[in-house]
Amino acid sequence: MDKHTLQILEFNKIVEMAGTFAVTAPGREKVINTAPLRNPEEIALKSSLISECRTLLSEGRLSGIEHFDELTLLLQRIKPEDVVLDAFQLRSFLPLFDSALNLKGFENDPLCSGLSNIISDITTHPEIKKTIERSINNEGRVRDTASKKLAVIRRGISSGENNIKVMLDGILKEKEVTPHLQDFFVAERNNRLVIPVKIDFKGSVPGVLRDISNTGETAYIEPYSIQHLGNELESLRVEEKLEEYRILRAITSLLREERSGIGD
Repeated sequence: MDKHTLQILEFNKIVEMAGTFAVTAPGREKVINTAPLRNPEEIALKSSLISECRTLLSEGRLSGIEHFDELTLLLQRIKPEDVVLDAFQLRSFLPLFDSALNLKGFENDPLCSGLSNIISDITTHPEIKKTIERSINNEGRVRDTASKKLAVIRRGISSGENNIKVMLDGILKEKEVTPHLQDFFVAERNNRLVIPVKIDFKGSVPGVLRDISNTGETAYIEPYSIQHLGNELESLRVEEKLEEYRILRAITSLLREERSGIGD
């Protein structure tokens, strides 16, 4: 079919309109790049597949294909072994895996034998899917359940924070300290738990100056009495970051090993 005929039929406009209904980036690109068919057998095959899809749609059964963005760039990016994807990038693969799993439900359906031939080649990667879901939540935070070591570290962080807050609360109530306080609560500055002291009386609480307020009226002091606990807490937070990175690297490696299968 020549270009003039396609222009008269507004073929490009039609495929662009059809592309807006695609729920995935690869599907949308496939639709937009559609060209007219000439082979009668290929036309008959495509028409049969369309009929099967229409039947499933009319019965309300063709669902579960989730929206997902183009993942080709991420798959290309992880080819080098030193590349590690962040938590959000790893979770972006879940809609693909969920869609593949949902489509597998039609594999042996007698009403869609043509679609079954296509679906049979789909891989669902259930272990990678399970690992990502267990390891990363919807907000992109690595879950405690990602590893036993991470769970232990975070329990230590929670316990350490509570111990420091209890001690600082006690200091806030000391009658020698109270008159010099700017506020009566435990604050956090530069990842250290501190107490807010009036700038002119910062020397009244023996400790390390961790920060000063924007107004210059408040000094945030970490008392010497809890400094060793603050150091321990800081070390645990470093361990937490290292373990989170190890987990993200391990999941990225799983994707890298199955990169060709996922890309197909």
